This record gives sequence, structure tokens and C-alpha cells, in this order.
Amino acid sequence: MSLLNNKLSNLPFKSLNDGSSDWWTASGSGTNEYFYNQTDLPFNPLVLLENGSAMTYVADGMGSLNAGEWTFGDNDSIGDPRVYVRLTDNTDPDSKSADFLLASEFKTIVTAPGATETISLSIIVANNETTDVDIVLVIADSSDIAQAVWLFTIGSTDGPLSIPEKIILNPTEKLRIMANKELVNIICSQDQS
Repeated sequence: MSLLNNKLSNLPFKSLNDGSSDWWTASGSGTNEYFYNQTDLPFNPLVLLENGSAMTYVADGMGSLNAGEWTFGDNDSIGDPRVYVRLTDNTDPDSKSADFLLASEFKTIVTAPGATETISLSIIVANNETTDVDIVLVIADSSDIAQAVWLFTIGSTDGPLSIPEKIILNPTEKLRIMANKELVNIICSQDQS
């Protein structure tokens, strides 16, 4: 048995454009709607930033997005869900400079190694933003299928949040986190056996 600590000092967002690559495809429906054609964002982000400002999320908005809106799904028979956007200026996201579009994404805090080892976890999450932060904490199996999910908000004036129960990771499971802001600190103490 060993006690280990894992820390994430922030949760940087993923860039959805680099200013030169063709990462966006015009959707077959909707006006000036584009979908992210890469496979490295398989989950619905909590937030999408257009030039530093949060875009408006529209559930099931594919084919009917207004300028400055985004959604997540498959409106073009791709076979798996994707991020769809309609920029405020109605242009192709590929025409923008690097990091013009940013998305929150899951970060792995810890993975249970081996075929027989389990991990007992204690977690503290701190908000270093000036506004409230929404958090999604997930235990995922080796195929990234969620086995357990926690949703919570940490207020801008709240102290660090301690997850009240011990979290158990079975062999090869991983604990992942995503937030709608970047300045979030996570400390995870693990007892591996």
C-alpha cells in the first residue's frame, strides 16, 4: 500500500483551430454552420469560447444555430457527435487565427494501473476564478465510458471543496475532470493497493 498525491494546477482549454489547418467542415444543413472534423473531442464541452467570450450553447440546435451559438451532436451522418458552431461573424472557423476557438475538455487526474490494483481517492478542488465554476468529475473505464459522474458548482467566494466520499477506482479505470473555467486546482490523494 502506498500514498501518492496527484495535482493539476489548472485545466487549460483545448484549441479548436491553429490558424492554418482544415479542422472545420461546412455542415450540410444550417446557415454558416461548421462542425469540428477532428476526433480528439469526443465529449460535449462545458463551454466554448469564441475569441475569449463564451458562445451560447443550444441543446439540439444543429441546423438552426444563430450567430454566436454552438451545439454538440451529429447532423451530417458522421457517425459520432461533434461540436457545431456558427461564429458571430458567420465565417469559417478555419479562417481565424490560432486559439480563436477554445473548448473545455476532460483531463485525467489518475489512472488505476494493472489488472488487479484498486485506488481509494480523496479529492479537493479549488476555484481560483472570480466567478462560479461548474465541475464534472467522471470515473471512466478503459474505453472512456462513464461509470460514475459527479456534477457540482464552486462559488467564487467558496473555499476549496472536499469531495465527501472516498472514490474507488477499479483496475484500469481513470478519474477525469472538466470545468467551464481554466483556473481550477485539484489535489487528489490516493491509497493504492
